[in-house]
This record gives sequence, C-alpha cells and structure tokens, in this order.
Amino acid sequence: LAEAVFGMIHHQFEASSFLRDVKGRDLNDSQDQLLRDMKLKSEIPRWDELKAINITSRRLSKKRVIIVVDDVDEKRLETLAGHRDWFGPGSRIILTTEDKGLLEKRCGEKNVYKAKKLSAYDALRLFIRQAFDEPPCGEDLLDICNGFVRYVD
Repeated sequence: LAEAVFGMIHHQFEASSFLRDVKGRDLNDSQDQLLRDMKLKSEIPRWDELKAINITSRRLSKKRVIIVVDDVDEKRLETLAGHRDWFGPGSRIILTTEDKGLLEKRCGEKNVYKAKKLSAYDALRLFIRQAFDEPPCGEDLLDICNGFVRYVD
C-alpha cells in the first residue's frame, strides 16, 4: 500500500525516497540511501550518523519531501526521520511497521492507518503476482501457492 501511494504521488515533491525493509538492513545503508535520494550524500565525505542527522534536518527543513520508511523500528525511525520539523511544510513521511505502539506514540492515533486483511482470493492473486509476475500455469503449482497463502493467514 505504501509503495502504491508513493508511486502515485512522489513526483509532486521536491525530493523523494523509498527506504525498503529498514529493520532488515544496516542502518548506515538506509541513511546512506536517504542522503543519496535527497541529493545530500556529497556533503558527507565519510559516513557519520550525527553529521548525517544534522544535514538531513537542516537542509530538508525547507524542502517538500516524501519519504517512505518501510518496516521501521524506534532507533531507525529516530535516525532517519526523527522529527516533523526536519522536513518542510507539506512533506509526507509514511511509516510501515508491525509496532502499532510506535506509530501511535510518534504520530498520534488519528494518523495511524491499519491496513485491512486481504481476502483469500486477493491474497492468492497478490502472492502469485509477486512470486511469478504472471499466473502459474499448472494446477499443482496453484495448489502450492494456495498452501503458502493459507499458512501465512
């Protein structure tokens, strides 16, 4: 959902970044990607977390940006998009996480959208599209896909 929204509106902003699977990546890599996407990387000759935070907050505070931070935890959120005033008016920061408490604490309950569960049919269609880019041809493969979808349900 976050990726779809980002894809539809990122061109309306001065700068954009989609930080995928942040919790599963090295924090330095995520911060490095954010700085590159925001065209700020050349300002930091050697990776330095505090300098990167300072530059991010100072240089982006007047820019209208959109940033998606996917699968974020508290430490990474603090480093990558710590405060609303780091970003200019009209900016959008979209966070995805399994930690509902983190979102409510940082964003307020009214700003948290809980995605609804997909129907079995839609979940199967999504799984097949992501796994194969097209429907599988054999009935046996379809049965295996159905098994995966039921397992994660």
